[in-house]
Amino acid sequence: WRYKSVLNDVLTILLGVVPEKRRKRTKLYLQQRRGLFGHLSSFFGVTETQSRGALHFHFVAFGSLSPDILQSISSFQDLCDK
Repeated sequence: WRYKSVLNDVLTILLGVVPEKRRKRTKLYLQQRRGLFGHLSSFFGVTETQSRGALHFHFVAFGSLSPDILQSISSFQDLCDK
């Protein structure tokens, strides 16, 4: 259960996604929480096991911030230190 707890915290706190079972439809854009990359427009993820049985997660998330904006703010040291 530790894996599931950590994964839920990462999704909720960093990405602003509230994990729900079997949810196949994204909430309306502005009803979603804001995460590290702004409001996500869509999200997909899957849990897999490695050969030794360890769980890991792959995901694709499409946010509201353009890559140009993310690249331009990455050079601000004050933002990176927080």
